[in-house]
Amino acid sequence: MLRPCAIAELRGTVSYLEESLTMSAQMAAATGDQRWIARYDEAQPQLAAAMAEAVRLAPRKVGAELAETTDEASHGLTDMERTSFARLAAGDRAGARSLLDGPEFAYLEAVFTSGIDAFGQDLEMLAAGRTKALNDRVWTQALGLGLCMILLVAFVVALRGYIQVRVAVARTRQAGAHGRADQTA
Repeated sequence: MLRPCAIAELRGTVSYLEESLTMSAQMAAATGDQRWIARYDEAQPQLAAAMAEAVRLAPRKVGAELAETTDEASHGLTDMERTSFARLAAGDRAGARSLLDGPEFAYLEAVFTSGIDAFGQDLEMLAAGRTKALNDRVWTQALGLGLCMILLVAFVVALRGYIQVRVAVARTRQAGAHGRADQTA
């Protein structure tokens, strides 16, 4: 079932975690500080879990498109970031920085970001379509309920009129029968 709020939240989480991973890798390469690698290692499984959850919550077609457009880029980014960590461990800080500042890394980031953006746009269109369908259904049901209420009121008014006529006829008959009885006596 499409839950637009949950998916929008996951979309934000995915963007935040991807940015956090990139920044952690770049800070590790720039400073050589291992705490950035530890931060990266903490966020990386969270990103994988958030991506899997987004694919699971989205309609099948949208989830498949998300996986198709982002999986390869995400894996490429992770591989390059891990390679930069290996270069740092070998004492090649300049090599680690150049890898993360290079055009291939920028390209993979752009592919990943555009995949997440397309995912969000697809979900917004789906949610808008479902909202319109739901609104149309509500209006149709409200109209039907209104028509039923009008018919019920018309039936009650007609029944009340019928009962009043029947009572008046009965009174007239009773008065007529009473009047004849007085004349014969």
